[in-house]
Amino acid sequence: MTDLTNAVRDDETLLCEEGHYPYPDACVKVVMALELGGHADIARLATLILVSTKDDVAESLFNNRYPGFCAHTVSSLDDVRWQVKQLRELDAKRRDGWLMRKLRRPYMVTFRWTMDVLHRRFVLAVSATDAHDREVPRPYAGMAMSLSDLETLLARMERVKTGEESAEYAWDFRKGGDFDRHAKRRWTTMPPEEKAWYTDAIKAFKETYPDEVRSSHEEDHHD
Repeated sequence: MTDLTNAVRDDETLLCEEGHYPYPDACVKVVMALELGGHADIARLATLILVSTKDDVAESLFNNRYPGFCAHTVSSLDDVRWQVKQLRELDAKRRDGWLMRKLRRPYMVTFRWTMDVLHRRFVLAVSATDAHDREVPRPYAGMAMSLSDLETLLARMERVKTGEESAEYAWDFRKGGDFDRHAKRRWTTMPPEEKAWYTDAIKAFKETYPDEVRSSHEEDHHD
């Protein structure tokens, strides 16, 4: 099976804010990345679970934090639930004997082919290397993950959703992003004396750094 889509529910992300549990499924993400310049048959895989409203923000944070790796896929909690479901169903439907069941296990294989289109396949293989070699066309890079490893990731993501396990929150600082919404909500609920302090601080900043303020306004105008 090949999955060519990774839908993100933007309506859910509107409810996402750091420390407000439970997080929406669409905001709990795992970045899977491949090691750059590796000499092994399969590139080394790294994963990072974090919370963000946007896939590209999560990917950018990972790439900046771990320069030796390159983000390969970004999946939401709901995506990973579906991936685990596919592998479990594949395992349940198999009709081979006990020996082959012991030798071959379910793996999820992903790779980016022409036009950088993501392909996702669910297969039975004797190892991650076997799954990768059979499904990923050369010279493209890909990854293979076993059902047990994916189940472990899923369990951790479920705990992050409820706050039982901590994970970094990656804010979207762009206009209309979740930090913008957070700041507006924070302002409306702020006590009057705290509002007055921030107002004075902003006024002092504008008076001290007028060039910075002017530059910021010019950028907003061009946008």
